[in-house]
Amino acid sequence: MIIERSVAPGAEFQGKEKHITAARLLTFSGGPITEGGWPRKNIHTDTDFAKSTGLPSRCASGTQFQGQMVEFFVDLFGEDWFASGTMNVKFVDLVLEDQTVTAHAKVTNRVVDPKGGTRIEFDIWSERNDGRKVMTGTATGLLD
Repeated sequence: MIIERSVAPGAEFQGKEKHITAARLLTFSGGPITEGGWPRKNIHTDTDFAKSTGLPSRCASGTQFQGQMVEFFVDLFGEDWFASGTMNVKFVDLVLEDQTVTAHAKVTNRVVDPKGGTRIEFDIWSERNDGRKVMTGTATGLLD
């Protein structure tokens, strides 16, 4: 766990970079590997299919970088985050194959939780390597 009870509003944290490779896209969105016709053809796995819908290339599923944010919060709070944390996000831009995504969080508030502990509130976002935000939202985590 990285977060400490004394963390102040304004403190910022950054997660690990994730490079969105063809292997990640196929593994995440290709369907069961044992299924006939693997990988499924969709905007995440097939460049021609993606281009036929007007996209420039294959793109990551939003839940792929949402999962990256969950991993980041588990790094910040430990596995207890699964039981006491919250996250509310919206997807605001695409992540294309071969781009890199990084999770970010900024502390906005600390609140004493009536059930015990201190709840830390965050503004969160995921950002591509070109500086564009692709996901924004809020999250919380509880410190005992």
